[in-house]
Amino acid sequence: MKFKLTRVFFLSRKKLIMNIMRTFVFLFCATVFGFVPGTIFSQKAKIVIETDKTITVDEVFEIIKNQTNYTFIYQEDLFKNTAKCI
Repeated sequence: MKFKLTRVFFLSRKKLIMNIMRTFVFLFCATVFGFVPGTIFSQKAKIVIETDKTITVDEVFEIIKNQTNYTFIYQEDLFKNTAKCI
């Protein structure tokens, strides 16, 4: 009786290739995510609201837009029937 060991070697090669591919994907992702800038400027913005008043969401976005370089893109009637903010 003879045994064919080619199938056993094929499975080990397949596992080896899968492990190499997984390692490559992991190292590729780690490298790409390593190129993140050192400082993030979006968290340093200061917004000043001078008085206590009730305003709409659209007015809040206008205040933020006027005091920073941020731009908001949304549908015009999205906040049409919402309550006012304090």
